[in-house]
Amino acid sequence: VVSTQSTGEGTSPSWEECEIPDCGSGCLECGAEEEKCVGEDKICNGIEDCMDGSDEAPEICDGVTQPCSAGEHLTDSGCQQCGENTFSGDGASSCSSCPDGKVSAAGSTSEDDCEYAPCSAGDYMTDSGCQQCEENTYSGDGASSCTSCPDGK
Repeated sequence: VVSTQSTGEGTSPSWEECEIPDCGSGCLECGAEEEKCVGEDKICNGIEDCMDGSDEAPEICDGVTQPCSAGEHLTDSGCQQCGENTFSGDGASSCSSCPDGKVSAAGSTSEDDCEYAPCSAGDYMTDSGCQQCEENTYSGDGASSCTSCPDGK
């Protein structure tokens, strides 16, 4: 049983303030096999603090929306991982695209995860992305500079 009344100070009790045997206002008593109470800050937070999971049970958590973790975004069906070339921080309702020319793996958590894709042969990496090698120079795949061609070639 959980009560959602607030304490006299107008704040919800934390798990440290909930005591057995009478959990009190704003606390949830875990299942019968466990002598433990959890406060409102631990109820419906996506983490099972009671061994039987009663603090995350659908009958008390239905309709409670929890913020998504970094690398995820909120959809009508809950939190979903951000796709490739996008990222999000904690609590995001949408994913942000990586800057032009940069890529990231699915589930990226910040713009720092967005990097330029390796350059193809004939190009080299600069601070602003791949650039074509100048005349009489060459590079292999993934190069950070171009090499001068041998004399006469």
